Amino acid sequence: MNWYPSCAHYPRPAHQPPGPRLPQRRCRDEACSVVCRMILVSQEQVPLAQVVPALMQTLPLEEDFEENETVLRALTHLFLNAAPEVRM
Repeated sequence: MNWYPSCAHYPRPAHQPPGPRLPQRRCRDEACSVVCRMILVSQEQVPLAQVVPALMQTLPLEEDFEENETVLRALTHLFLNAAPEVRM
């Protein structure tokens, strides 16, 4: 991911224990939340022109409703900072 270089510095567990697979809808909700956190932390590093339309197509969240707060914070952040991708 060239557009978000700082994510490479996060440590990864050497061994990830096997566990139940997350349902596809929950994974999609988690991905939305991760993207929104990336926007909140470093908006200039995220290609908003590509990310925001894809994010909007996946909303509303379908299973992991705890992530709604993060998604709403990110969209509010973009709106308040006059990001043209949100004012479409």
